[in-house]
Amino acid sequence: MIGKKPRFWLKSFTAVLALIFTQASTGQAQDAAMQDDVRPQLFYSISINAENMFAIPRVNGAPLLTHGRFRPLTLTTDITRELQPGRNLIQIDYEPFDMNKQSFTPHGNVRLQVVMSRSSNFLASTRIKEEITLFSGRYDPETATLVQTEESVFGEGPIIQEDGGLRSGRGFELEPVTITYLDAQSRGKAMRLTLAFDIFDIEMSTPPWTNARVLSDTPTLREDLWRAYTQVHQALASGNPANFALSAEPLLAHNALVLGYESASEMAQIIDDRQPLAGDVNRQLLPMMPAIAASTAQIEFSPDGRLVQFMSAPLGYETSEGTPAGRFNYWFCQIGDQPLAPCFVQDFG
Repeated sequence: MIGKKPRFWLKSFTAVLALIFTQASTGQAQDAAMQDDVRPQLFYSISINAENMFAIPRVNGAPLLTHGRFRPLTLTTDITRELQPGRNLIQIDYEPFDMNKQSFTPHGNVRLQVVMSRSSNFLASTRIKEEITLFSGRYDPETATLVQTEESVFGEGPIIQEDGGLRSGRGFELEPVTITYLDAQSRGKAMRLTLAFDIFDIEMSTPPWTNARVLSDTPTLREDLWRAYTQVHQALASGNPANFALSAEPLLAHNALVLGYESASEMAQIIDDRQPLAGDVNRQLLPMMPAIAASTAQIEFSPDGRLVQFMSAPLGYETSEGTPAGRFNYWFCQIGDQPLAPCFVQDFG
C-alpha cells in the first residue's frame, strides 16, 4: 500500500540472485579474472512508489521491471549490479493513468517518489545505513509534467537530500517518450524522468552492457538473437551448470564479481542447486520459439540500444497443468566481436 514501506517484488531467477546476495559478504574471490579491488564494499538499493501511472524504471539502461498493472507500483530492490563507477542514470518512463476512472487521464494524484539507500555488507564491523530522496513529485495540470515537491508526496515528511556520503541535487530532466507495451503503445502523454548521480567514494565493477555495441532492428540481429536464446535454452535443457555458465557468461561473471563469488561457473552451480536448471517433476522447460517466429516477433531495446530482448518470448518453465512456473527474462548484448549473450536479467512486476 502506498504510504507504507515498499515491499520486495522479486521473482523466479531474480529471487534466486536475491537469496544469494544475502550470503555474499562471506564469499572470497580466487579467480584472477575477478578483481577484488572492484568488489563493492557498500551496496545500493532504490525504493520506488508510484500511483496512477504505468512505469518502467531503469538503471543505466537496464529495466528493473515493467509495471503495467492497474494498481500502484511499490518496489524496493538492490541495484548494485546495475551501477558503475562515476556517473549513473536512473530513468523512469511513465504514462499517467487514472486508477479510479480506469483511463489514461493525467490528474493531480499522479505521484512518484524515488528513494536511494546504501549500506555496508552484513558482516562489516561498522554498519553504514544511509538514505536520501532522489525525487518526490506529482503531476501539475498547468505544466502537464511532474513537479518536484519539498515534502514527500506520500506523507512521509520533508525529503532528505543528504545523509552521510549520499547527496542528492535538485536537478532532473523530463522529456516526451513513447512506451511500447506488448499489445499497444503509449497515448501521447508518456514522459521519461532522468535522475543522475555519481559514485566516486568506493570502487565499483562495470556492468557488461555498459560498453557493448549499439544494436538496431535488422534481420541479422533477429537471427542472432534467436540463436542466442536457443543456446541458453539448450544449456538449461542439458541441466549442466557448466553449459549454463558458458551460455550466460557475461551476466553470471558480473554477478559473481559483485556478489562475492569465484566465477560464472560457481554462480551457475549455486543457481542449479537452488532450482534445477532443466526443471523437475513439478515444472518443465518450455520449448524454444521456432526460428521463423523470430522474423516477426516484437523486440525491445534499452534506451541506448545496447540491450535487446524478444518481448513476448522469455525463457521459462510451466507445470504439467500448463501453469507458469518461473521465467528467465534475459536481455542480451554484444561485447566486441563476441556473439550476443545474456548481460542482464529483469524482474517481473
